[in-house]
Amino acid sequence: PHNIRLPCQLCVLPDKSMNQTEKSWGDNMYQLVIVDDEPWVLSGLEELIEWENFGFSITGKFTDPADALAQIRRIKPDVVITDIRMPGMSGIELIGALKEEKIDAQVVLISAYRDFEAAREGIRYGACQYILKPFDQDEVEETVRLISKKLQDRTNHVILDASKPESFLTP
Repeated sequence: PHNIRLPCQLCVLPDKSMNQTEKSWGDNMYQLVIVDDEPWVLSGLEELIEWENFGFSITGKFTDPADALAQIRRIKPDVVITDIRMPGMSGIELIGALKEEKIDAQVVLISAYRDFEAAREGIRYGACQYILKPFDQDEVEETVRLISKKLQDRTNHVILDASKPESFLTP
């Protein structure tokens, strides 16, 4: 007989009628926080893609990086998307604080400026991507797919394709 071995977190791709990038995540959605001093950027990024289809729930949007840091400490999101240049605290300082406090979030830096030095500094602190404004939907979606894959690998999520029941069974 075949045994079904599954990790504690399971995500099922319902059927072929659903877009291959869309998944049924249930309560296992990744938490996402967005930080930018411009409110229109927050709403624009939120509306740019269907975050839920990629397994993400926006659990916080902040225009003040200090407020964001306080809430990130509490929420402990899986992903933080932050602007680089903000008054009071830069995105680089924010991710530096995350690293110092050992908050294990994937970080994406966003900026309206091509700033190689800031991008390099962000990578030093563990940022995984740098996206220029104005946002390109395809680029944001590709970034989200990459982060989702990293998080799945890290948390041992298993994605099962309901159109292939044999993927549910292991010898």
